[in-house]
Amino acid sequence: MADENNSMKAFCESIVMDVSVAEKVGAYVYMMVCPDKRIPFYIGKGRGSRVLSHFYTAADCPELDSSKLEKIRSILSQEKKPLIYIVRHGLSDDDAIMIESALIDTVGTLYDGTLTNMQSGHDSAKFGIMSLDSLVAEYRAEKAEINFPAMLIKINRNWKRTMTDEEIYNATRTCWKVNTGRAGNASRVLAVANGLIRAVFIVSKWKKATADQFGTDVSALNRKEFVGEHDNTGEYSHLLGKSVQHISKNSQSPILYVNC
Repeated sequence: MADENNSMKAFCESIVMDVSVAEKVGAYVYMMVCPDKRIPFYIGKGRGSRVLSHFYTAADCPELDSSKLEKIRSILSQEKKPLIYIVRHGLSDDDAIMIESALIDTVGTLYDGTLTNMQSGHDSAKFGIMSLDSLVAEYRAEKAEINFPAMLIKINRNWKRTMTDEEIYNATRTCWKVNTGRAGNASRVLAVANGLIRAVFIVSKWKKATADQFGTDVSALNRKEFVGEHDNTGEYSHLLGKSVQHISKNSQSPILYVNC
């Protein structure tokens, strides 16, 4: 451990960014890359020595743990150095946010599972990377006609267009403040992101939620989750990709009950 910390501190000391450089660089977007496979493992933005702060944290705070810090420590423990690229500099803060977001979306799609960023890019759920077919479908979406008892759950915060069926299920099923009477009357739960129906679920039961989709303990809260299964090829599969904005446009709640 001592040798590992010494390696990290030596690395940090070798790439100090002084004040005069920081002032000229301004806001920037950076990328940290594995030296072997040359695949990015972290993308960020900042000013001054922000890009180096991760390495100082990895060296000085061994009690802190994250995928990013573990990756840095693992590379340095092999007596190798992460590659650090400044992708763009001399930016406004707003431009830095946009470039960072585009890079996170792009790298996350092309190299699925390699990024250690905890969050997706800013506004990626709404304006992020998508196939041409998806873009056309989103902006041409027909209005959904829901004439049966349904419960709509908005998953905008967790939505990514590359999500698997299982990821959509986990994002939709937990954990919510639910009117169990009305929820029990719904014949289907519809997962909604950015105003479009993304999945249809048959619910077998609702129960008390003990953890959210990220594993955070919510047992002290009055939250519910459902147990169910995808019904994306069933009776209501024609609703997939259709818009519910005419139903939900005036509602800030993540839960909407229709006909129940």
